[in-house]
Amino acid sequence: MMIGNGSSATIRVGIVGSGVRADRIAPLYRNLPGAQLVALCTEDAAADGVSSEIKVFSDLAEMLEKAGLDALEIHSGSKRRREAVEHAAARGMPVGIHTPLAASLEETDAVVSAVRKAGVKVLLMDPLLFHPFISKAKKLLEDGQVGEIQMVRIKSQAGGAGGSGSLLDPKQMLDPDFNLLLTPPFDKIMLAERLVGPIAQVYAYKGSAARMVSYKFEAPGRYGVHEAVYSPDLYVHGDGPPVDDSIEITGTDGILWLRNLSAVMVEAPKLMLKRKNTVTVWDDRVECGYDRVWAAVRGHFLDCVRGKATPCVDVEAGRRAAAVNLAAQISIDESRPVRVADVLS
Repeated sequence: MMIGNGSSATIRVGIVGSGVRADRIAPLYRNLPGAQLVALCTEDAAADGVSSEIKVFSDLAEMLEKAGLDALEIHSGSKRRREAVEHAAARGMPVGIHTPLAASLEETDAVVSAVRKAGVKVLLMDPLLFHPFISKAKKLLEDGQVGEIQMVRIKSQAGGAGGSGSLLDPKQMLDPDFNLLLTPPFDKIMLAERLVGPIAQVYAYKGSAARMVSYKFEAPGRYGVHEAVYSPDLYVHGDGPPVDDSIEITGTDGILWLRNLSAVMVEAPKLMLKRKNTVTVWDDRVECGYDRVWAAVRGHFLDCVRGKATPCVDVEAGRRAAAVNLAAQISIDESRPVRVADVLS
């Protein structure tokens, strides 16, 4: 089997921009057949604590030259992603990028151009998009279990306490110009389009601790909303930041609920469908959790690297998300509805 450098059947993966997460990512690859995390490029001092099996570089070009990589994961700040993608694409190397694709639509277009020119595979890696309950919900919607989709409601609720690791900085969370939860919500845009279809128009509002983006989808009669709220005194339990995501999708025949996707707001069924007069709960039928979700992301990425799959969330989806987000920002600034096609033109 000839992959990337062609040196062995094991896919050698490198990461740019991670540091503290490298030792958590390495076991995920170690537990997948025929893959190994071998190199890390970061200026983060936390890189001193990574295992000896991972070689640490401070220069991306040097890592790509010397580490014998077959694939690259990009975790670096969005402003450096264009550089990393262009370096990898020039070598014909498959890339996995953690959302967002880039810092702006202009940067996104440059990334997409480099990818198209090189013909490399790029997967947008976001745990929410690969969550087993999201996959199950998508199948239920495709099977018509709620009838014709009419409305989707996505809510991101952040608390001032809970989770693990560093707490959210209240000053940052209350600053509408900095708030990474409230703007830009690239993963929620891609999630809405993945479940319901392309967004045609948005109307958005933003305050110091809340944001709401209303969607009009291209499909007739389909609408939606994404609400993002920060509550300083609210406790949200979880393995990561104290932020919980939930979804409600309503159709002509029923309603589908997804709760506690990224944390635990309250104890409730994670996936529940009411179709006509019958209620079904899937909590005990679908395995989930941090390792399960991230293993699914890496497993799909490796299939793409091996040529066994096409990225299910690609740069084109990332470009649309950037355009929808820009449309939302224009809507906030100018207090008017904005068509996504006008932003993309």
